[in-house]
Amino acid sequence: MDSVLLSVIANTFTDSLNDVMTWVMALPHIEFVPRVLVGLLLGFFIGLERRSRHKAVGVRTYMVIAGSAALITMCGDIVLANRATGDPTRLAGQIMSGIGMIGAGVILKKSFNSTGVTTAAFILLAVGAGIGAGFGIYAASIICTLIVLVSTIGAGRIFNSKEYSQPVTVVCRDADPEDIMKLFGKGAILGGFKKNPTTGLLTLVIQPQMSPMECEHLLQRLIANDQITEATLKDAD
Repeated sequence: MDSVLLSVIANTFTDSLNDVMTWVMALPHIEFVPRVLVGLLLGFFIGLERRSRHKAVGVRTYMVIAGSAALITMCGDIVLANRATGDPTRLAGQIMSGIGMIGAGVILKKSFNSTGVTTAAFILLAVGAGIGAGFGIYAASIICTLIVLVSTIGAGRIFNSKEYSQPVTVVCRDADPEDIMKLFGKGAILGGFKKNPTTGLLTLVIQPQMSPMECEHLLQRLIANDQITEATLKDAD
């Protein structure tokens, strides 16, 4: 009896699933949906690379950028297929124009240093990958995205491209300045230190060589250190 009941449930589920798939495949322009999915996937991998470097723009943002670019480009292709008129490349051109606002928003200028330029370039890559996927150029979009990601990772290992972040003021007690410097990793610069004769607290100004996001994580670790009483970003001059 149980086997008969399970068989009936299985058949009912299978029939319902087939009906749903038949309805989905009958939807207009459903054949274009994989283009958006490929754009989302490429944005996901681009975002993973930036997340691994603790950058401000993360996985979801790159997925939205690439998926949106694919969707807008796909709409131009659909209009051309339905009406046999129009130029879908004009929509792609407008995407490139509009993405400049987002790219400019992630670039920060501090004194003679600029940060976020690489992030803006990766946003451009996400848009390009999305447009390629939107036009159905899957192979070229995937291969070119992978080439750029692999090349960037390789270049990052060969060349030290980390920028110097805002100086950090550290107040500690009974600590050797060299031991505190080790917490900041390689490339950190000691801007100066002084000891309060009354309290015995040692104040150091250190400029770490890391991204702003990595610097925030470092501050959280410093505050949790028993020897450190205070760790804050030094105000820019």
